[in-house]
Amino acid sequence: DETTRFFCSGSLRVGNRTFRCHKAGGHGSLTVREAIPRSCNVFFYNVAYRAGLDVPAMHKYALMYGLGKKIGIDLPGERRGFIPEQSKYSGDSVNTAIGQGMVLVTPLQMANVISVIANRGVSYKPHLVRLLNGSQNKPEILVDLRDQVSSNTINLIRDVVLNVARAGLNKEVNLKNLQTGGKTGTAQNPHGNEHAWYLGFAPFDIARIAVAVVVENAGRGAEAAAPIAGQM
Repeated sequence: DETTRFFCSGSLRVGNRTFRCHKAGGHGSLTVREAIPRSCNVFFYNVAYRAGLDVPAMHKYALMYGLGKKIGIDLPGERRGFIPEQSKYSGDSVNTAIGQGMVLVTPLQMANVISVIANRGVSYKPHLVRLLNGSQNKPEILVDLRDQVSSNTINLIRDVVLNVARAGLNKEVNLKNLQTGGKTGTAQNPHGNEHAWYLGFAPFDIARIAVAVVVENAGRGAEAAAPIAGQM
């Protein structure tokens, strides 16, 4: 729960492998409210390894949020991504917990995930449009977690992503009069430099726009992707 603490020394040993945090010296003792803004890998390794969030459970929850399947936007060539259902190795759960290993997602899927948080547990099927007018149809619900995930859990995540945006995005692009929610991401890439991610929504209280930015081979999300999201 939100009071659970795990200690980050900079790495976690699982079997014969060492899984590292981006901060070599570690973050020390953290709760989830501190671990998300600091992007602490070791905290979430421990959620999987010590708290028992295994690969089948993560597969179940990921599908609930709209990952691992096509969203159905009216564009050709949409990919479904991939969320592993079973583990083969002892390190699969800790890798999956931070979105690595075999996990594949699209920017559109991640825009949907942040929309679920923005809308307090619900998201709507996206469409490609030229303009909005008064005759548009009632939006089709894509994800609805309001009877499956407690409002306390959703509000906890909302509080955290508000603080992430306050500390980073709002200062970076000078959004003085607009409260937003967001999360940076830095995806390791075995073929080159890391990919930079940022997910965000605004305004915070009654969201009207969700943004997912990925900049390939650009490094850290806070430095490369967040400023683009801020401009949008």
